[in-house]
Amino acid sequence: MEEKTANMAENIRVTFTGFHYIKDGDYPNDFEVCLLILKDNSLAAGCWDTGLYATEGGKQPGAFRQARGYFIDADYVKA
Repeated sequence: MEEKTANMAENIRVTFTGFHYIKDGDYPNDFEVCLLILKDNSLAAGCWDTGLYATEGGKQPGAFRQARGYFIDADYVKA
């Protein structure tokens, strides 16, 4: 079986269905692990967090927590 890397792949199309859109205010449950489609059309994974640090003291609904302490603000997430 031939192994392919991202540099070798051409003309690949993937369709995702059943996603919840952040713009609709449809946020995940607290600490739910999610596959994220970012606004630049890249993919990421994160755990939804509504703690004080993630909400910036109540200024935003939450953020997606990632490994090593990184966060992705909901503003950067499409679905």
